[in-house]
Parts: sequence; C-alpha cells; structure tokens
Amino acid sequence: MTTLHRLRGLAPPLLGRQLAPSFWARLARHYASPPRAYHDLRHVHAVAEWFALWQGAWQRPCEVFGAVLFHDAIYEPRAADNEARSAALAREALAHTDVDVSLVATLIHGTALSSSPPAREAGSDLALFVDCDRAVLGAAPADYARYARGIADEYSCLLPADYRRGRRAFLERAIAADVLFLTPAMQERLGPQARENLLWELSTLAD
Repeated sequence: MTTLHRLRGLAPPLLGRQLAPSFWARLARHYASPPRAYHDLRHVHAVAEWFALWQGAWQRPCEVFGAVLFHDAIYEPRAADNEARSAALAREALAHTDVDVSLVATLIHGTALSSSPPAREAGSDLALFVDCDRAVLGAAPADYARYARGIADEYSCLLPADYRRGRRAFLERAIAADVLFLTPAMQERLGPQARENLLWELSTLAD
C-alpha cells in the first residue's frame, strides 16, 4: 500500500467521500515538486497519524484534516510565503467540499515556524494541530536524526555556513522556551525527548 493510499484511509469519512481520485493525484503531485527530503507525503502521513491518534479531541475534524493535507503543499526552502500559498491552494482545492476553508487556512498559517498561535484563534484545534506538525521534534533519536538530515538536504541550496547559522538560531530559540509544545498533553508526551533531540542536533552544528 502506498503512502497516498494510507493517507486516504485516515481521512474522516464525511470528508473522504467528497474527495475524488483526481483530488488525491493532484495532492501527490504538489508534494513531489520540488523534490523533498522531509516535507513530502511521508511527513503528511505522519501528521495524519497523529491526527488519528487524537481522533476524539478535534472540534472540527474535517477542517483539521484538510489542513493536514495542505499545510506543506507549497514548500520552497528560500520562500517566506509557503504557508500563505499552501493555504490559498487549500481554499481552491477544497472549495467544492463542505469544509470551512477559512478555518483550514487559519490552521495552515499557524504552522509557520515564526508562529506560536494561541488556541483561541481557532479553538483548541489550532494548538493541537500545530503540535501534531511539530511532533517529529520529540521523535525517537534515530527518527529525529533522519528528520535533521532531511532538513539539511532540503536547505542544501544555502552555503553550509549559512545553513548552520540559521539552524542553530532556530534550535537555540526552541531550547530556550519553557515548553516546546502548545498543548499540555503533547508537552508531557514529547517535550523531554524533544529537548534532548534539539540539544543533540545543536551539538552537531558547531563551526
């Protein structure tokens, strides 16, 4: 079974019935261009698995799953508007469904690295969705190491020194935070391992 088929199987039935095979084929094309080492359909499927794990917690599950599908649909490492363009694509692709595309767009905007969205912006769904997207930070060490290599590969367009400088800044900001996840449940579950992972990666980026 392909990643795309597994992803389709995680869709809420109410939404899944509204999505034609051509929709899924188009989604797969977006995640294949440009070629990606981390932000591909495997990442979307991983976020969707967290979505399924928290199945009973979502207020608007169809909207959250729409955001899962499109949150990295546009991904260019040098671009500053990936989230905005992904949100716009989601609005267009889901316009024929019953989902609230404005809420889907709000959720997607919340995944920006510069964003620490308060839950009140879209109910508790926003914070938990963002935590699902960031869950890789608390992955097992070997899985985190693969993630770190993937991110480095995606940013290979930068000079190595520039990448290390930017990545160190991100890691240092994250480590300095009191908590690494927006919801208490995800912080309790993944926070300690995430901090260990970030400290490990930072140690590998010394000049």
